[in-house]
Amino acid sequence: MANRSEQRICRLNSKAIRGAGREIHYSSKVTKIITKNDKAVGIKLADGSEAYADIIISNADGRKTLNELQSLSIIMCMIP
Repeated sequence: MANRSEQRICRLNSKAIRGAGREIHYSSKVTKIITKNDKAVGIKLADGSEAYADIIISNADGRKTLNELQSLSIIMCMIP
């Protein structure tokens, strides 16, 4: 469960994102981060639909994001 500081940061971030005219997808099961030229460009949802954006933000923990959602080539590129 998120503490008050984490909740405040999330609220401020979501307000800024929506204020910039961007969308936030809540309660959406993401099955894959779509990459092109070693850059995250979109997401694939459990229902098979895809969404593309200039910036992709994962709210999943780091292990899930790196191990389950991204491709191995992207993970390898992140290692210095």
